[in-house]
Amino acid sequence: MIVGLTVAVSMTSIGSWAQMSASSSVNSPLSSPAGLPANSLLQPFNQLRFANRAQCAVESELPTTSIFAIIDGYNAGRLSAGIAKSLGLPVDSLVTSGMQDFRLAVSGVQSQILEKMLRGKLPLLPADLSEGLPTNLKNYKTRALACGENVFCADLQRYLATVWAQSHKSTREIVAALQPIDGFTANNFISDKLGGKASCLYLKKFSPFQAPLQAAELQASELNQLAEVALHPETVVTSCQDQSPELDSRNAALQIDVHVADEKLWNQIGFDFWNSYKIYLSWALRYSSDLQGWTPKFAQVFRSLDFEESLVFMPNGCRAMTVPRCDNQTLAMNAIRELAKKSGTGTEFDDLIPKGAENNLVERGARAVNNDFLGTGSYDQASDWVANFRKNFVETRWIMKNKVFNANQTMTVIARTYSPENLVENIEPLLLSGAVDQSTRDEAAYLCLEWRLSSDKRLDFLRSDIDRVAQLESMLQIKSQVGLTIAEQVTYFQKLSEALRPLCTDLEQSDFFRREGYQTNWSGLEPWAKELTKTSLPQDQNSSSPVFSPLRPVAGPALVLGNPEVLICANAMDCARKIFKAAVDLYAASTYAEAFLPISSTAASADVFNPYAELKACKVYDPWFAKNRVRKIFVADLFNTALVGWNSIPLYLDVDFRAPKVTSFNQLMSDGKLKYDPNIQKSKMTKTLIADFGPLLGAPCAIQLSPHADTPFNFYAFQGISLNYCKAKAERGGVVNRPGDIASADPTDASVCAGCTLNFVAVAGAASSVGVGLGFNPLKFGVYLFRAIYRFYKGNQDKTNIPRGYELRLDQVVDAYQRYGGNIPEFCVLPLSQGFKCFQDVCSSKVADYVERKFGSFPTKVSWRNSPRAGGVAASHYKMAVVKMPNCDGSITVPFTCNERSGADWGVDKIHISAGGNCLPVIRRRP
Repeated sequence: MIVGLTVAVSMTSIGSWAQMSASSSVNSPLSSPAGLPANSLLQPFNQLRFANRAQCAVESELPTTSIFAIIDGYNAGRLSAGIAKSLGLPVDSLVTSGMQDFRLAVSGVQSQILEKMLRGKLPLLPADLSEGLPTNLKNYKTRALACGENVFCADLQRYLATVWAQSHKSTREIVAALQPIDGFTANNFISDKLGGKASCLYLKKFSPFQAPLQAAELQASELNQLAEVALHPETVVTSCQDQSPELDSRNAALQIDVHVADEKLWNQIGFDFWNSYKIYLSWALRYSSDLQGWTPKFAQVFRSLDFEESLVFMPNGCRAMTVPRCDNQTLAMNAIRELAKKSGTGTEFDDLIPKGAENNLVERGARAVNNDFLGTGSYDQASDWVANFRKNFVETRWIMKNKVFNANQTMTVIARTYSPENLVENIEPLLLSGAVDQSTRDEAAYLCLEWRLSSDKRLDFLRSDIDRVAQLESMLQIKSQVGLTIAEQVTYFQKLSEALRPLCTDLEQSDFFRREGYQTNWSGLEPWAKELTKTSLPQDQNSSSPVFSPLRPVAGPALVLGNPEVLICANAMDCARKIFKAAVDLYAASTYAEAFLPISSTAASADVFNPYAELKACKVYDPWFAKNRVRKIFVADLFNTALVGWNSIPLYLDVDFRAPKVTSFNQLMSDGKLKYDPNIQKSKMTKTLIADFGPLLGAPCAIQLSPHADTPFNFYAFQGISLNYCKAKAERGGVVNRPGDIASADPTDASVCAGCTLNFVAVAGAASSVGVGLGFNPLKFGVYLFRAIYRFYKGNQDKTNIPRGYELRLDQVVDAYQRYGGNIPEFCVLPLSQGFKCFQDVCSSKVADYVERKFGSFPTKVSWRNSPRAGGVAASHYKMAVVKMPNCDGSITVPFTCNERSGADWGVDKIHISAGGNCLPVIRRRP
């Protein structure tokens, strides 16, 4: 049964609003409010969350209440096909049945887990097991750390089985049974205070429920579309347990929502909730007998599947399933959003030498979050979007797996044939004999250059990165049934690098590569080395130079794998170069191992729809900078006004503040995780000296001198007819920390601007020249003060970088749609975005909401007038409302405060609420 829905969405701030009239009145077409049908798929539901870019960054640190579960039924279908063939059954029908059963089983088991957790039947398991964090579940923490949180681990599997076995009892009985095992208390379980309810919906298509992932602003037209879909949800969603053959079970998108009454409590436990949910899900799909109830036919065979390869979670909106951190795990997982784009090609995953997720983060910088950058709106069916994402994801994962497999095979075969020292001993005769031909000399050049790039500690192009592969937990968990371990492969590479150092050093310092008439044919250089050195060689394009072919000794190739045609390497130099390539491939795979290699025993979760999760975690984006900048500039403008705004001094010191900038990252290894510590250029105050000739000479002109070339000439604040001239000089450079770490140096530049402008501020400033001497100049003071206030106002209108969040209730949208005859008016947008039913203006909407909650009936009419009085808020915000109710003939008078422009300063004078006619009993019955 579907018991609820949460839609979490993101959107930029709502646009400017026309000034409300001093009084307002509206009649509702219906005597009582409408809303969602009682049997709707969407009952009950959460509020829809809207957030602009900055608010999205702020909310990335909060736990989500809505997620997408992306299910790929391919492995289940392939398993079903094998069964059909072995039993002589129709393949197509059993494959279809198998994929559908897999979808139903996953959705059924996860719904069961959500219900158990929200009813206090399964305990919360801490997501953060860091040292020093208190937890009474010491046995769980010990087992989880020892097992790497792997539910396949016998100790952790038995622990979870014990917990699951008690989940059919009451919470009190469960606590009593589990307390001796690990000190469980009632605090380890969700209480009734949370008021949690869960739902699961199958997405037929991305719809207005996810519209803020696709649009930049909330408008009445979008609210109308949302209401229409809400009244007919079966067109875009259905139950997760729907067995209709028309639903795509090969590529399925489920929306799983948790409705909570106590959001503050949820923010405290939400990340532990989702961590526990994923652990219990992976365990239950393999070991719980409950799976039999969801798929009797396939339960036993499904247990052999790698569920984690067929399931990915994505938070729906700005909030997260796991705490975003500036480490390789968060950055690698979130990078998969590039694969969700319609093309999904040409990504960093295709690079032979990845820049690293942290460097791509800095290069991309700030980006949009609500312009459908993942293309969900461009597909007719949600399953088509899933299919595109899964295709790109699986292909990329295959490439990563292939790199690791080939590296393992190459390293193992060569290492078991040659020790590093023995391999170098076989290279020396090829190069130190009397006669060395062109081809051999070329191959030696490749060998030594590739050695320098991959192995030289002094230059350190890749050496530190390759050495670090052996320390990464994500790589060390890769188990190979045959061959060397990852650590052994890195050790062999390191030993070969040291053994080869003397030989390459001697060759480079001798005349070996400087022989008269010799010119290296670089066609045989490995592609990864060409990419790293940014080399575009003539041989790669159109050239008569011969294509390089490795030298084969007279006695035959140096190393083959069984069949002589399966060549591993042609000679000892070729073998060494293969080792370097294998090491580079290991590094390339390790960069995104957290996302693509099968190392985790729980399904992955990625902040696909919110790139600001990692941008904020790594301090690349500060959501509060723009707001603080506006405040600081306003204070500086007031200071200038007080200093020179009242006299004829023509100088004005303008200030601005530049955002802090991440230039590079320090890489820190801790407990098998690679963490990134950003190097930040701190926020700087820039000063610009302006000579304002208006008050002095009566001319609307100014000269500006700035130490920064990109400082705009905008002294007069307003647009107008302008004649401006600027001359700038800039010098910029970089600081090289190491070959892979180049940071921008502070620019040294300057600009000089002059201009004359015809607008209100400029002309008024010029008119203020009538002031005498250095006496008080009221007109100039007024102009400067007005400019300060105006710049403060304009700065706060930033719809993108000043945090703005809104909440929208779906039942209120439907109510407005029905009350206004199927067409929501534009004036409804503001009250609806603030979580109130729609009346003529936001203040009327707030009064109506208060009266409904207080007296149990929705008003039929609200009218109000200004009622000025002295107090702590603006006098114009004091109002008196007269409210008509459907259950009495008189009216209720409600004194309140409210800003009709924005709804701010809201409050009700409860003591002075009165009633006329037969409405007096109504307010007497109020709770």
